[in-house]
Amino acid sequence: MAGLTNAERFVFQNLEGTELDLFGVLLGVSDETRAGLVEKFIVRRDGAIHQRVGAQKKFEARVLWAGPTCRQEYERAREVVFAQPEGRVTHPRLGTFGAVLESIFASESPETVVDSISATLKFAETGLRSSPKPAPTAKAQAAASSATKAQTLIASTVDPLAIAQLRPLGDALVSRTVGFQAAIQSAEASTGILSDVDASLSEIAATAHEILESPLAAQEVRRETAFSLSACLVARNLFLAGTPPLQVYTVVGTESLGTLTQRLYGGRAIEQRALILRLNRIRRPFSLDSGTKLLIPKPVPIG
Repeated sequence: MAGLTNAERFVFQNLEGTELDLFGVLLGVSDETRAGLVEKFIVRRDGAIHQRVGAQKKFEARVLWAGPTCRQEYERAREVVFAQPEGRVTHPRLGTFGAVLESIFASESPETVVDSISATLKFAETGLRSSPKPAPTAKAQAAASSATKAQTLIASTVDPLAIAQLRPLGDALVSRTVGFQAAIQSAEASTGILSDVDASLSEIAATAHEILESPLAAQEVRRETAFSLSACLVARNLFLAGTPPLQVYTVVGTESLGTLTQRLYGGRAIEQRALILRLNRIRRPFSLDSGTKLLIPKPVPIG
C-alpha cells in the first residue's frame, strides 16, 4: 500500500526542535473535535449541567514505513515520544497548532512482509501557542540521521558499480556529519569555534555534491543526502541566529579582549566578549598580540 505522496506535509516538531516528517509515508488521518464540555451532576436534580471549557482536537495519523531503513524511522519516532512529546504539528487540513504526541502503536508481519512497519500515531491539541525553536544540535543530529539512511540505502543496492563508487562517499558523509554534530555542540558550549563548524560543513558539502551528481545514485539516496546537507546548513544558521553581521578585525598593538570589547561595544562588552570567544580560538584573552585576526560582530557606533 503506497503512502499519500501527493498530500500536503504532515510534520510534528517537538519543543527540542526535532522534526518527524511523515510526508510520503502517510496512509491517512482521522480527527475528532471535542466540544470541550465538562459534565456536572447535581444531587436531587434530573439531568446534568454542562460547562464549556474550550474545544480540543484529537487525531490519529496512520503511516507505513517501508524499505531497509524502516526500523530506523520507527525508532526515531519512538525517540521523539520518549525525549519530548510536546511541540507543534502541521496537519494537512487542520493547520498548525500546539500538540502532544501521546502514543505510537506499531505492527509488522515479518513472515509475509519484509522491511515494512505500519503504525498509528495519536496526537492531542495542547495549549502551547509559541512555535518551538529548533536547537542547532537537533538539526545536526537530523543531518547525521539522514546521512545514515543514505549509507544504508547505498549498501542495499544490487549494482556492484554503484556500491564501489558510492559506498566510500556514504561512509564519508556519515563520518563527517557526526563530526559536524560534535563541532556544533562544542561551539554551543563555547569550547569550539565557528571556523571548526565551517570547515566541517565544507567537507560535508563536497561529499554531498559528489553523491548528488553521480548518475549511479538512486533517488532515495539523493533525497537523504540533500536532507543531510540542508540540515547542516540550517544548524549553522541557527547557531548564528540573532547575531549581527560578522567581520574580520585585526588587533593593533597588544590589548586584552576585555579592553577591546569595551572600546568597541561599550555597555554590551560582556555579551559580545562571550560571542567572540565562541567564534574564535583565543589562547590568551588577557593579552592579544598585535596582528591577531578575530572574527567579531560588526560594531555599532557608540553615541
